Amino acid sequence: IINPQNSGSALHLVDPGDTDEEIAAARARYVGQVQCIDREVLAAIDEMLEADPDLAIVVIADHGPDSRGTMSTDYEERTDDALIERMAVLSAMRLPSGCAQDGPALTTVNTIRRLASCSLGVDLPAIPDRVFLAPREELNDVPFVEISNRWSSTSAATSR
Repeated sequence: IINPQNSGSALHLVDPGDTDEEIAAARARYVGQVQCIDREVLAAIDEMLEADPDLAIVVIADHGPDSRGTMSTDYEERTDDALIERMAVLSAMRLPSGCAQDGPALTTVNTIRRLASCSLGVDLPAIPDRVFLAPREELNDVPFVEISNRWSSTSAATSR
């Protein structure tokens, strides 16, 4: 696990009630944290590829940022834009040689299925995307809410 050092809470943006100055400072810290992680991840990938040039590599984040500071508010009060930002994740995959390197954009649920299908020769077709959210930041005994109906598949994944 790679975590930026001396950054306070890792990749944290804003809290409800933050002033404009606090939000600007938090966003500047966030950019610095992302740049730090970028350097660390790229260095680790270079090292892994040096050891095994045909290595499969998957990098997936657990969630996107909360630049609007709404994740501690009630689910129903969050805008669709805030939910999309939070549910959008970094997902990058490098497949071993012999696997098609291009294809449709994948959401997290189908990334590992594609990797396993190619690398292990098993047939794991894509499954429908479903999106879940814990109603509040506290995850103990909190039921997850399915928010697929508020999620656009065109927003869920983009390929580069």
